[in-house]
Amino acid sequence: MDVPDRTARAPRESFADLGPLRPIAVATAVLPTVGTIVVLTNLPALATALPAGPAGLGGLTLAIAVVVAAVLLPPSFAAFAAGYLASGPGMVGALLGIAAAAVLGQRGTWPLLGERIYAFMRPRPRVLGVQHFCRGPFGRCAWRVAALRLAVRLPFAVQSLLLSAARTPSAAVAAGSLLAALPMVLLAGGAGMTWQRYHTLRELPTPTGWCLLGAATAAMVLAAAQSRRAWAASLRDANYLGA
Repeated sequence: MDVPDRTARAPRESFADLGPLRPIAVATAVLPTVGTIVVLTNLPALATALPAGPAGLGGLTLAIAVVVAAVLLPPSFAAFAAGYLASGPGMVGALLGIAAAAVLGQRGTWPLLGERIYAFMRPRPRVLGVQHFCRGPFGRCAWRVAALRLAVRLPFAVQSLLLSAARTPSAAVAAGSLLAALPMVLLAGGAGMTWQRYHTLRELPTPTGWCLLGAATAAMVLAAAQSRRAWAASLRDANYLGA
């Protein structure tokens, strides 16, 4: 007698359970991957085309906000590209662009899909869990948005959709997304700077540079671990164990 393959069936069942979110799941997996490949292969050309000074930095920040909100590039690679293209100032632009992308995605990209998506999502445990986790005054809400970004292992765009469905205040979404992005931008942007320096000068990072990259990695790992504990405790308290 054949034994049912539960391991193979579980992903199919999970995908089927997504309902109208299935195209979103596919898009958030495929589009950022394609965008990363396109940008990676064109980084030298983009570096040549980027204007110098505030105009270039402003354009870079706006471009990051738009492509990340439009699910065309993951924030981590946007930060890598910003570090490659504009070093330290580019990393500042990446931080601001990611914070703006969080709000653009929450209030712009996902509402375009219509109320059907929100009607499907709002009763679900994960959205209820986000509402419980991010409730409270601005400061607490912003910290919890940062923790959510670090704790929930979903793409940035999907997290923005959850925050949109949970009706999280946009100011807290922007502030929390910026806080959560800080260690990632330091790491990914620093890696971009390192790659640019090696690509053009064939120079490896200095000992100080290696220490900074290591510190950014440690900060990101520790922040993610603490955030996951806080998220799990919130779900237990609220009884949203399915989130």
